[in-house]
Amino acid sequence: TRSEGTRLAPRRQRGVRRPRLSYTEQRRLAQLEQELPRLEHRRDELHRELVEAVGDHLRAGELAEALDAVMSELDQAETQWLELHMREEAATGELG
Repeated sequence: TRSEGTRLAPRRQRGVRRPRLSYTEQRRLAQLEQELPRLEHRRDELHRELVEAVGDHLRAGELAEALDAVMSELDQAETQWLELHMREEAATGELG
C-alpha cells in the first residue's frame, strides 16, 4: 500500500481515449495553415481588381467568377482547418 505522501499524479480515466490526428491529418493541417493566407490574399486581390473593373462588364464578370471560386475554396479550407484544429485541441486537452 502507498502512504498518503507518495500519491502519483492523477491519471486519465480508464477507457477514455482522446483520438489523436493521424499523420495524414497532421500534414493536412500544416498544409491548410500555409494555404489559408494564400487564399485570403488572392480573395483580397480579386476584390480590389473587381472594384477597379467598374465599367468593364466582361472583365468584372470574369473576376466575379474567379472570386466565387476562391471564396468557395477558402470556405472549404477554413472548415477543414477548424475541424482538424478542434480535434487536435481536444486530443491534447487544450480546449478553452
